[in-house]
Amino acid sequence: MLAMLENALSENETPVREFNSILPFDSVSFSCTVLERMHLLLWCGLLGAAISTLVRLCSLKPRAMPAKKLARKRSDRCSLAVFLGSGGHTSEALMLISALDFDRYSPRTYIISHGDVLSTQKAVDLESDKAADSASYTRTLSDKPYTFVTIPRARPYTIFL
Repeated sequence: MLAMLENALSENETPVREFNSILPFDSVSFSCTVLERMHLLLWCGLLGAAISTLVRLCSLKPRAMPAKKLARKRSDRCSLAVFLGSGGHTSEALMLISALDFDRYSPRTYIISHGDVLSTQKAVDLESDKAADSASYTRTLSDKPYTFVTIPRARPYTIFL
């Protein structure tokens, strides 16, 4: 039994001797067990991971905040898209935009599904009412303040129901 233990110790010491022969200093002054080497490797791995993490964090450049867009003035004009649909949505949308200043929100684009004649007529009526109410609201054939864009129906079979 003692011979087996000595054999096992001599096998474990062989790598230590080989490891020590690589080192630039005297191998007698530096000897470590397998467990100590495992601890050393563990700490080296942790140190390497920590350094890698720090290098990665330092390499990330903080993104500059985009310049804030200047707020629009009340007098600035802007375009408007209005999506009209069947049911109560058309009435609600037209009620909301009826409160807008049409001189400021111009040009307006009404997006309507194919075959939705009622929504188109309601939008034309609103535009006519606004034109009659506003003296500054001018409409010429060449500079129309609104347009209609017709898109295909999502479910074409419902047109026959």
